[in-house]
Amino acid sequence: MESVKVRIDGDADYGFKFTAVIPTIPKKVALYISTKKSLWLMDYDRALGVIEDYGENCLSAMIGHTDYMIIYPVGSAASIDGCNLVMGECLIMKAANDGVQCMNQKELEEAFIEFVSRTTNVYAGQYELPAYQVD
Repeated sequence: MESVKVRIDGDADYGFKFTAVIPTIPKKVALYISTKKSLWLMDYDRALGVIEDYGENCLSAMIGHTDYMIIYPVGSAASIDGCNLVMGECLIMKAANDGVQCMNQKELEEAFIEFVSRTTNVYAGQYELPAYQVD
């Protein structure tokens, strides 16, 4: 298994439900958000492949004061009015003493809530673009 496309229903107040387009969600996953903002659950090997693809242009930041981190390529980052934003693809994983690790269902939901709570909208003319503000 390399990756599973998912749909997320709900909100931060009532909770999120991750539904796989194909019937099974692996026990431990990383969350990949594509440039088109589609969501994919990836196993550890596939997530490491994404990080390797980012190569030397890879940046990361902790999501607030949690154990979760956002990993993204330099090309996804922008600085607008002094705020550092991630506006393109990114990967969300759990920080560990020896690197990164995938998350179980509960951790995935917690990480997503923390990520969404720090997401803002950037307006460019008639367009509204979601962006994650890096601390």
